[in-house]
Amino acid sequence: MPRVCDGLERVRLYIDDVIVFSRDGAEHVRDLERFFEPMVKFNLKLAPNKTNLGVKVVTFLGHQVRAEGIGPDPEKVRPLREVPKNKKNAH
Repeated sequence: MPRVCDGLERVRLYIDDVIVFSRDGAEHVRDLERFFEPMVKFNLKLAPNKTNLGVKVVTFLGHQVRAEGIGPDPEKVRPLREVPKNKKNAH
């Protein structure tokens, strides 16, 4: 997969996880077309249940990626936020 994505500047991959990011909708369509061309050429498949297209916020490798920046996945930090503030409330 790394060679398939060579030259695609707004594509990042980690093992079998891929993210395509863009500044706006028109650019995103072009970036997705460039990404899908070699996928089709080399008969590579994507898992539909792991595929999100055209979304503004996505969780990728435990981080939430959005236009404003990258931050931790809220579900990953939720247990830390729910830690009791004093010993009396701890179970």
